[in-house]
Amino acid sequence: ERTHGSLNFPFSEIRSLIEDHHSGKSYGWEYKMLVDLSIYHRHLETIFRYFPKERVHIFLFEELVRQPADVCGKLFRELGVDEDFRPDTSVQYNVTKEIHSHKYARFVKRILRRENPLKKAVGVLLPGKTNYRIGEFLRRLNKKDIKPEMIDAESRKFLLDYFRPHNDILAEMIGRDLSSWNS
Repeated sequence: ERTHGSLNFPFSEIRSLIEDHHSGKSYGWEYKMLVDLSIYHRHLETIFRYFPKERVHIFLFEELVRQPADVCGKLFRELGVDEDFRPDTSVQYNVTKEIHSHKYARFVKRILRRENPLKKAVGVLLPGKTNYRIGEFLRRLNKKDIKPEMIDAESRKFLLDYFRPHNDILAEMIGRDLSSWNS
């Protein structure tokens, strides 16, 4: 399901992807998608260049999982929304599932592109949300009800070691304890 089937990349290959990038052999979109986007301190450095640090509010995923109502309340307060509103956090959206066919997933992705003449023609005939619903229906047809592969121990250790210095920089930047990210 990762990127609607465009990415068929086992965890066991992540080490070579990172090593190829650092040796200058490759800087493909796979590295950017799987690794670079996960180096959060780099993104925060950019944000802090444009916005005062005290105006940037950072919510950790772990906090959202542990205390969804509290996190939502803080977020709503910062946005000026009714902080007493409590969304239903028992429903899981966008649950990752395995796909049946990567070829089918790539096909669906191609037909759903904005510049596709078929999609443009359907868009003229049907209301906007209908287009979206058709796309989601086509994607759902390709999903299996099994959990995706688990990361192997060697890849997990490599990634923990690789991201540790980045996590430490982030922890320092935001003044939070992120030691659990390194274990």
